[in-house]
Amino acid sequence: MYCTVHLQAHDNQNLYVGRWVAVAYDICFFVGKVTITDTAERITINFLTKSKESFKWPKRKNTATVNAKYIYYSCPRLQQVGKTFVLHNEDYV
Repeated sequence: MYCTVHLQAHDNQNLYVGRWVAVAYDICFFVGKVTITDTAERITINFLTKSKESFKWPKRKNTATVNAKYIYYSCPRLQQVGKTFVLHNEDYV
């Protein structure tokens, strides 16, 4: 059963459905949008794909459920330009 709970990213920002986040994976990060939060601090995220200097939605949906502890940044500044997204604070992320 999924419900909205009070969860926070490492940067102390609240996590909720529709929020953009950056998730740490080994030596890189992925940017995506929260789609589900649950009581076990597990969050389902729909991830964008890196495409040259921008990001875009992949042809096949790339969704994963991750533990909230891997969400280290919840304020990536994304701007949609056509079908792509530009991350304005990538150096900070």
